[in-house]
Amino acid sequence: MMAFEPMTLLRRRAILPLLEHATGRLIYAVRIGDLSGDVYFNVIDRPFGVNVSHERIALSRLQSVLAAPLATGEPFQTRLLLGAVVNRAKHNGAVLAAILRHEGLLTAAPDRPQLHVCTGDWQDWAYAQRERLATGEPSEPRLLAEPTSRPTLAG
Repeated sequence: MMAFEPMTLLRRRAILPLLEHATGRLIYAVRIGDLSGDVYFNVIDRPFGVNVSHERIALSRLQSVLAAPLATGEPFQTRLLLGAVVNRAKHNGAVLAAILRHEGLLTAAPDRPQLHVCTGDWQDWAYAQRERLATGEPSEPRLLAEPTSRPTLAG
């Protein structure tokens, strides 16, 4: 990624974080790099009690970090996600896991909800995001209603 690549906002979402002690919603954005075409995630606002970076994380970087779990379908720990983040804020992995679960790219591992499994075709998902932008589908600046249930994640 270029240091200051301009990006187009595709959508913002408000979700509950996976961290039990957090209060409030996590608000994140999905963006498309105007030059690279890569899809990015970043936290816009965080719940009280959550120390997290606001940096933009490229889907291509996540795919590189998660190459083995993407290839094998094996469950992995949250800390593996930290390899995609430059800033080492305490809750980056759990917040990123919550975002990826909400986008349908991760799910809880069967019988071990604290672990994650990559789901779906990430290339197809990225293509669909670029298509949304190319077809002029409007960005979604509105936020979803307050979530009513919190997914679970230990540690």
